[in-house]
Amino acid sequence: MIGFKLWKNYTRKQIAEYWGYSNQRAIWRGVVCPKHTGNIYLFVTQKNQKSLTQYNDGIYGNILHWEGEQKHQNDKRIINAHASSEKIFLFFRMKYRRKFIYFGRIRLLNSELKTEEPSRFLFEIETLSPLFESRANTATTSTVTDFDPDMTDRTVLRTERVGHNKWRHQLLQLWSHSCSVTGLREKGLLRASHIKPWRHSSDEERLHLHNGLVLNPSLDCLFDRGFITFQYPEGRIKISNVLDKQDRKILNVHKEMSLRKTFSKNREYLEYHNDCVFEKWIKVRDLQHTFSS
Repeated sequence: MIGFKLWKNYTRKQIAEYWGYSNQRAIWRGVVCPKHTGNIYLFVTQKNQKSLTQYNDGIYGNILHWEGEQKHQNDKRIINAHASSEKIFLFFRMKYRRKFIYFGRIRLLNSELKTEEPSRFLFEIETLSPLFESRANTATTSTVTDFDPDMTDRTVLRTERVGHNKWRHQLLQLWSHSCSVTGLREKGLLRASHIKPWRHSSDEERLHLHNGLVLNPSLDCLFDRGFITFQYPEGRIKISNVLDKQDRKILNVHKEMSLRKTFSKNREYLEYHNDCVFEKWIKVRDLQHTFSS
């Protein structure tokens, strides 16, 4: 999007002026669709002021959890955006009265239409994806660690992951370039996920081919945060009770899921994940933003 720069901070007034509105009130809504752009823009505030309607919105990994508008004005338009060749973009801030960060384009993963309450949506933040991929010869991985909109520039934690590109390529080959659970083959949505987390692995373990799974964005996020795990040798999924029936439906995760296959060398890594990751890293702040029924 020409005019807005990724990770830069913008006030509503700046955005309104860019679009040619004379008053910033024109974009006070959560969904703005400037006619001359042909795009849809979400304005998401994770912590709203107490006098306004409170929503369970938040970003986890590169997944945006978003509750739609109270009056459902744009629900169907958002759901049909891909079919109608409309693009969806995100402006996000942690707290009201702060500037919005421009996150760029987002892609709808799942939705649940409601009538008596806001509908619920899951989006993949496309512009976060490159930050988790290895780059160039050094395979640098960047993770956003500070979303404070008052900062002039984004703060990132950079970790050198030498050899990660090759490991990812081999892992994709091992799983026939498809999700280890669902069989999804859309290359742009597949994530190479370490079973035993990178930061807890030895150099050898980090590049061990069987210390990894290929997962779609939702499963990758849940697996990484310990909301789900997989049991050896049958590969059956185990889901945290933190995710109630409604959460599971929204995330399209269910107890009948399992790894399409397991390897003998997966055993030590899956057992580690079961013992040391599953439900161990779920913090109170995660629970506060989990969709409730």
